[in-house]
Amino acid sequence: MTLTFDPKDSLENIKKFQREYKIDGKGWKVIMTKAKEDLFKLLDAIDFRFMTAGNDYIHPNLIVILSPNLQIKSYLHGVNYDYLELLNALKIAKGEIALPEGFRSYLFIIGMVGVVATTVYLMYILNRIFQRRKKPA
Repeated sequence: MTLTFDPKDSLENIKKFQREYKIDGKGWKVIMTKAKEDLFKLLDAIDFRFMTAGNDYIHPNLIVILSPNLQIKSYLHGVNYDYLELLNALKIAKGEIALPEGFRSYLFIIGMVGVVATTVYLMYILNRIFQRRKKPA
C-alpha cells in the first residue's frame, strides 16, 4: 500500500500515478485520506515527517510494517530493501516470529546473568592461578 501525503492530491492524481507505475490496485494499492486532518493524524501515528521545498517534498523513503491489528512492528528505511530483513519484518508482524518481541524485556536480565557468571568464573580461574604461585616448592 502506498500512501500519498500530499494534501493537494486528488483521486485523478492517484489514478494517474497508478497508470504510470502499472499498479493494478489488487496486490498494491495507492490510498489517500478524505480529509487533510485525517492525513496528518495518520502521518503522526506512524511518525512520518516531511518538508516542502517549493513544489517538491523532502521525505524519507520508508516502509512501515503493521501487524494485523494495525500496531507498528517495524520500519524499513531506504529505497533498496534487504529481502531477508523485509521477510523477517513481515513474519514478526504476522506473529510467526515472536522471539525478539517476546523476550525483549528479558534481554537485560539474561545479559546481566552472563556478566555475573563470567565475572565469577574469571575470579575462580585467577584465584587458582594465584594459589599455585603462592605454594612453596
